[in-house]
Amino acid sequence: MRKNLIYIMITLAVLLLVGNMILKRSNEEIPEEKIIEEISTTEIENIFLSTIDQFNLDSSWINKVHINSSQYDSLQFVYKLDLPTDLPPILVLRSLKEQFMNKAVDLISDEKSINGNTTLNIFSNDELKLQTSFNIKENIYRKHAEFAVVLSDVEELTENELSKILRSIIDLNILLKPSVESDTLIGTLSNFEKTYSILISDQVENSIYSMKPDDTKTKLTEAVRYINWNYPMRIFI
Repeated sequence: MRKNLIYIMITLAVLLLVGNMILKRSNEEIPEEKIIEEISTTEIENIFLSTIDQFNLDSSWINKVHINSSQYDSLQFVYKLDLPTDLPPILVLRSLKEQFMNKAVDLISDEKSINGNTTLNIFSNDELKLQTSFNIKENIYRKHAEFAVVLSDVEELTENELSKILRSIIDLNILLKPSVESDTLIGTLSNFEKTYSILISDQVENSIYSMKPDDTKTKLTEAVRYINWNYPMRIFI
């Protein structure tokens, strides 16, 4: 009798343990599925255009063509973009994919050749929302930022150091203080197709170029006249 009681107690303990496990599992929160909100055609177009705008394309290269054909699904227009040779379509596609990440869209591209003409279709809910073609044109060029390196105190360089700088293919602009040394240097700069600018300050030692706050109007006028005369090819920075 006592042995049977032990078996019964063990059985009850096992049943309680199993019951607690089942109850605990049923009470665990079921992770919610991440819901990606549907995106409208207008929003797709806005993201597309804002991404394209980052590539500094001329507005004449971006054409919105209105259509009325069943082969384009429900589209009312398509985009046709001309790209210069320095901007392969794959770079534009990569940026577009990054911008549409976590959006309820599918981007499907059809590349005719490596870095060649490409068509991009953007779908949402299996419906074509936007289509664009990227066409490579060899006769168009993007505007790029221009810059120049400005070097000062070149009068203190050795002849060998100055020669290395002047023979550089980098677009350099030399900042000169008006002086006898600078007067003879501008001819050399011109031979090497380097530009120069003039530093105007009250620290200029040469008397004919010197301009100090307490100088007379006549003296200042004369200094400006000498600079204009001796440095005619200067550029302003």
